[in-house]
Amino acid sequence: MTDSPKRFWMSLVDRSTPLTVDPERAGRVERHSPGESAAVHGDPDFITTRRSFLKAAGFTFAGAVATSCGGGRAVGALPYVAQPEGLVPGRPVLYASTCAACEAGCGVLVTNRDGRPVKIEGNPDHPFSGGSTCAVGQASILGLYDSMRLAYPTKAGQRATWADVDMEIATALAQIKQDRRAVIHDPAPARISHPRRELISRLRKRWCELCEHGATVAVHQVAALSQLGTTGPGQPAWAALMAKMRRKTLIVCAACHDHIHANPVTNTA
Repeated sequence: MTDSPKRFWMSLVDRSTPLTVDPERAGRVERHSPGESAAVHGDPDFITTRRSFLKAAGFTFAGAVATSCGGGRAVGALPYVAQPEGLVPGRPVLYASTCAACEAGCGVLVTNRDGRPVKIEGNPDHPFSGGSTCAVGQASILGLYDSMRLAYPTKAGQRATWADVDMEIATALAQIKQDRRAVIHDPAPARISHPRRELISRLRKRWCELCEHGATVAVHQVAALSQLGTTGPGQPAWAALMAKMRRKTLIVCAACHDHIHANPVTNTA
């Protein structure tokens, strides 16, 4: 048996390095060759091992957490000059609304905090959704805070003022009224009734149902089928066509529209 102490390897470097015993330091084992300093192989505590790596990573993570615990950006908060009744600053208020993220139109409850919508949840009293919302509805609130959202009106892709846009819209509506034309804007055709959906499909064909020619069309409408008069020689052609189709609307071109107003029904039922 030998009196040499047990050897504990801290790394592969220790395993491949011969050991020497310093007689002046009883029992101390030098993990380096004679004549070599400990700096050649380094302090065992700083040799790259799994333990030393985890130790360094832990200190790095702790330092990053400590430096990130700083104060937030100071934001000035001013009280209401005339505070609305029932409104407490910082307390959320729920508003019932309709989700427009898709055609379903689910009922939602929008959490509003100090005038800013912050959360969307389903309305449990809504007969369709029953209090549930989809991922699209939950994420739709992010559009309010999108950095790319336009903060001003545009005209032909260029920035414009609200006064210019309002003036152009008012002019277009006045021209439509003068031309006796109808404009139907429906971003969600799945929610409209069947008669209206049928009317939109007939308008999109751009086909005059009276003269059977393609052109810019308009809608002629009567309040009731009884206003089309009685069937006979004295009934106008447009009224006879509407009575035959059993429709209170007729898609006609501009010339036929003027002809209808020039030849009204004289004999009503």
